[in-house]
Amino acid sequence: MTQAELREVWSTRINDYRASGERVATCCERHQVTPRQLWYWMRKLKGEDEPKQATDKPQWVPLQVDKSTIRRSNALACQSRFGKH
Repeated sequence: MTQAELREVWSTRINDYRASGERVATCCERHQVTPRQLWYWMRKLKGEDEPKQATDKPQWVPLQVDKSTIRRSNALACQSRFGKH
């Protein structure tokens, strides 16, 4: 079995497990695999089906500065938020 075929088999098993609502032990018994194998493949395949970011390069973002704050203080404070807002 090729690596791609093996990934497909385990991806199907994992999707089956998630959709079934069964306990890990029950699902593994039905598929004749060990819980350890199931957890291994769940970790290994985690995120492979998630869409990739358009770019992994750093991006510049606009920064708005309140000029009245700068006049009152010698320090400039910056608050940044990461992720979707």
